[in-house]
Amino acid sequence: MNTRYKHWFFRYKLHHILFWLAYFIFWTSMSMQQYPSSVSVSLLYTTVWFAGQAACIYTGMYWLIPRYFNTRRYGAFAAGVLLDMLICTLFITLTLTLLTQRIAPDSEVRPGQFFMFVLMANTYGVSCMLAAKIIKERIIADRRNKLLEKEQMQQELSFLRAQMNPHFLFNAINSIYVLIRKDPEVAAQTLAKFSDMLRYQLYECTTEHIPVEKELGYLDHYIALEKIRKGDTVQIDFSVSDAMQHFQIAPLLIIPFVENAFKHLSSNGGGENFIHISLDYRAPYFSLRVENSKDQVPLPYPAGGIGLANVKRRLELLYPGKHYLRIEDTGNKYLVLLNIELS
Repeated sequence: MNTRYKHWFFRYKLHHILFWLAYFIFWTSMSMQQYPSSVSVSLLYTTVWFAGQAACIYTGMYWLIPRYFNTRRYGAFAAGVLLDMLICTLFITLTLTLLTQRIAPDSEVRPGQFFMFVLMANTYGVSCMLAAKIIKERIIADRRNKLLEKEQMQQELSFLRAQMNPHFLFNAINSIYVLIRKDPEVAAQTLAKFSDMLRYQLYECTTEHIPVEKELGYLDHYIALEKIRKGDTVQIDFSVSDAMQHFQIAPLLIIPFVENAFKHLSSNGGGENFIHISLDYRAPYFSLRVENSKDQVPLPYPAGGIGLANVKRRLELLYPGKHYLRIEDTGNKYLVLLNIELS
């Protein structure tokens, strides 16, 4: 027996053999006690019952269920099961009647009563076995569907993270390019921060959740880079509560809102440019507030773009029913409020 067939046998068919072995032992011993007879006669009677009931059960399990029940043809399935039981009942009744007449010709046999007895026994046995088979297949199908859903979700999350990387790369490289012309030494320091940020994206964001301290470090680097690039043209207020530690959060979940704030700052030079960012955690709720000034005239492109669209989708996948996101555009101000239940 090759390894593949041996694995298949022990996984799928060994329990069938053990069941029917127990069936033979139990009913043979019961026959010897109820109707005093030799072991050979009792085994013969049990073999007839086995042949009829096994044929009935396996026909239902491996032909009627896949062909009719799984295809939602319930009427045909019910009719098939009934016909299956009637045929097997007739086989057992006629065979045992003939055997009894030959082995014990003086015994009184009533085929009608015996037929009803066999039919009741088959109805009980076949119903239990078919119900067990249907329940098992449903459980396996549910597990398979959940596994497929999880794999699809992981693929979609990976795709969404990959979509965010070009946006980040473009912004960071552009910032460093501007700094190289202004101050090469500061540009070198910024490049080091950029290297840490890139390492974080490539090697530390591959899991579903990460320590919030790592996400805050990434956010701090990004804001520091933007402060250098923007200079005194924008007032940045970045506050993190002391409770923002020792819990897990999805990676790259905060940065799109902060990127969006820097992206849509007022560009006409009038009024005060500001960005206010605050993060807090009151177990089990994480909260983020991002507020920034913006142009009152409509932008030539939709606010948010691919970054916010992606993070909204990730929130739906990772925290379904456990997050609240509100985005307000009041003309000269843009406000984002995010709350997530992390338990």
